[in-house]
Amino acid sequence: MIPKDDDTALLHALAAREGVRETVHRYCWAVDKGELADVMALFAPECQLELAPGKRYGDRAAVGRWYGAYMANRMGMLRHLIHNLSIDVEEGDRARARSYFDAVGELDGESIFVAGYYDDKLVHGDNSWLFADKIISLDCIVPISEGWADKRFKRAILRNVE
Repeated sequence: MIPKDDDTALLHALAAREGVRETVHRYCWAVDKGELADVMALFAPECQLELAPGKRYGDRAAVGRWYGAYMANRMGMLRHLIHNLSIDVEEGDRARARSYFDAVGELDGESIFVAGYYDDKLVHGDNSWLFADKIISLDCIVPISEGWADKRFKRAILRNVE
């Protein structure tokens, strides 16, 4: 909720929302470029990652290992886009961001389409917003040639990671 009668609170809320948005966008860029250090710089010291459906990685070391394995087996070319980003700033420098994502890329010579959503909880660090809890929910991962309507869920990208 954005305060309406308190200019200082309004400015704080708007700056927080923009900071959260920047963290989500930097995450997309870092994942797309395969930059593990840049991805991990966006996670808080105490963080978790959940792949839904799938596994939960309960600390920073486990999150880093998963992203390291993902980066080693990722699509050769990847571009993913965030849609309908919704940000709720909470008291005490905490926030929740939810968004849909679509991605296209190349895996083993085949064009791939990915869709899903992120449900993120963030905390404000020294000078930026950081992921404390990131949930990645996949709706589909399919070759573009097959389409995604009436197809079973495919885990092509994650096959070598879990």
